[in-house]
Amino acid sequence: MSDGARLCQAVRDNRFAEVQQLVSSGTDVNAEDENGNTPLILAAEIGHKETVELLLQHKAQVDAAKKNGRTPLFIAALNGHKETVELLLQHKAQVDAAKKDGWTPLHIAAMNGHKETVELLLQHKAQVDAANEDGRTPLHFAVMYGHIETAERLLQHGARVDVSDKNKPGKAQVLHTREVESPFSIAITAGHLDMAEMLLEHGADVEAACQRASVQNWLCSKCHSDDIDIMRKALTMMPSAANAAQTQDDGESLFGIAITAGHLDMAEMLLEHGADVEAACQRASVQNWLCSKCHSGDIDIMRKALTMMPSAANAAQTQGDGESLFGIAITAGHLDMAEMLLEHGADVEAACQRASVQNWLCSKCHSGNIDIMRKALTMMPSAANAAQTQDDGESLFGIAITAGHLDMAEMLLEHGADVEAACQRASVQNWLCSKCHSGDIDIMRKALTMMPSAANAAQTQGDGESLFGIAITAGHLDMAEMLLEHGADVERPRVSDGKFPLQLVYEKEQWETFVRLLRAPFHLSAASIREVVHRYHVQHEGLGRTLLWHTLVMTDQYKEIVEVLASQMSSLRAVQDEHQRPAYAIASSGMRSVLDDITLICGRFELLSSPDQADHRSATCLVYRAVDRPEGTEVVLKLMKQEDQFLREIKSRNGLDPAFVVLLTVTSEDPGVAQRLPGDLARRGLQA
Repeated sequence: MSDGARLCQAVRDNRFAEVQQLVSSGTDVNAEDENGNTPLILAAEIGHKETVELLLQHKAQVDAAKKNGRTPLFIAALNGHKETVELLLQHKAQVDAAKKDGWTPLHIAAMNGHKETVELLLQHKAQVDAANEDGRTPLHFAVMYGHIETAERLLQHGARVDVSDKNKPGKAQVLHTREVESPFSIAITAGHLDMAEMLLEHGADVEAACQRASVQNWLCSKCHSDDIDIMRKALTMMPSAANAAQTQDDGESLFGIAITAGHLDMAEMLLEHGADVEAACQRASVQNWLCSKCHSGDIDIMRKALTMMPSAANAAQTQGDGESLFGIAITAGHLDMAEMLLEHGADVEAACQRASVQNWLCSKCHSGNIDIMRKALTMMPSAANAAQTQDDGESLFGIAITAGHLDMAEMLLEHGADVEAACQRASVQNWLCSKCHSGDIDIMRKALTMMPSAANAAQTQGDGESLFGIAITAGHLDMAEMLLEHGADVERPRVSDGKFPLQLVYEKEQWETFVRLLRAPFHLSAASIREVVHRYHVQHEGLGRTLLWHTLVMTDQYKEIVEVLASQMSSLRAVQDEHQRPAYAIASSGMRSVLDDITLICGRFELLSSPDQADHRSATCLVYRAVDRPEGTEVVLKLMKQEDQFLREIKSRNGLDPAFVVLLTVTSEDPGVAQRLPGDLARRGLQA
């Protein structure tokens, strides 16, 4: 080993006596080891002041540098050996001797926070703003590594608080043209907020820092991690940074990040610092987050979010079908959420047009969830006429009716459901028919109270039977009566056989219902639909026997029936077998009370005659038939007394005065009757 190598090794091992011996024997004090280190560099690195002083006394080169430009002063400053630094400076070491990359002893001392060494270098006129090849000054590194006292000393010695790549003349040489971070930006992004605050006190340019991508991304990371205290402190220093946005990915704002991360306290704090809420509301990420909270029913979170973002009540998801918050809340069954959205101005009408909302409403109608539906319709009044978008487009009201949820239907009616439209639905009509067939009168009564026009509904399948016809044929007379009360059309014949309801009742001998039907406004004489004629025209079967004729002549259930029939002129004019009119049939049957009722109620005696019929006595059929019965005389007398016009209208074909015929016939049965006749009539009869 050479003497120079031995000297380097002795210095490295701190064998001072051996160093003294080698130096005294004339060993080269500037000899280099295999790494290019001189004995002075090695002594400065380990801070052996005595060795450094010895080597300098023996003419060691104070600024001898390694290949990378590190001088003994740089290395001593790197390791914070203040006394060694001071000794080197006393021996005229270059205080700003820089490495090839522009690093000076002050740079490295500041980076490592050796504040006393920094102070010493500054006292020896080190350039406080010297910039390395990256444009960074000692202040940059003191700030970067959080050495606040070192940074303060640099500032006290005139370091530029906003130094960047454009160093001013008279300061350290600018070795590059690339833009660098300001110390304030570095302090913020490194999380040294006390350092940033100190720099702010020294006039740091906050606005410039807020424009830095690094600062914005750092703020975004703090929002995402919910470091609210750090963020509050940062925004206190940088008020305009509340609207910063990340420069990577999609450029989400601080407020948007806080919202989507669920850090609502952070978002609220940002709002207090002037965050742009409207811009955040337009972000897809924010809208989708709001939608997810609606779907999961996090009402407290949503309430707090909407308090900060009022316009977000009408946000919609950007994925899927673009459902609105209100629509999501409704279809998820979170009605309290929907109500809260409504309070914040959600657009209800738009939601009502959504297929998802309409189908959800339909499902609730079908399942009979009336409380839910009531609450939903309170929020969405126009939705009462919504219809399912699948299948046959049934309305809410129709669904409620056909599902038997009449309370639901009633509630829908209260909210303005279109009943008439529902009545035209085949499903509703068939449901009504099924209830008529099964005799569910209470259900039907309630249904018809809501749907008055449905009393004339008919099944859309089978033979198209009407509700009334179904009730009659099924024997549900109470149902039939109730349908009549609701205006059922009793003139509507059955499709299958053409029979009218009145005929069906008559055939079943259901007299109470028959009377009820007779009181209805329809053509009582109709016997068949084979010959449909205008109202009040006579219609008859092959033999001319109408339903009325059968009723009056063939049954004993006539008292109340006659009262009804008497008010129907067309019924009394109806032609019967052998051209007999209904009243004639009554007279010929000797049913005096019936005939009395007819004549008294009608006051139309001509209806009782049969002008085309004459017998061998040239008398009217009525008189002839009437006097064939013991009570006939009283009937004829009663008629003659009431209206003499009657006698003039029932003339015989041979020209004989009817009065003569009447008198002759009557007196043959009861001679005393002539004395009871009107004087004029008696005289006419005797004269004849």
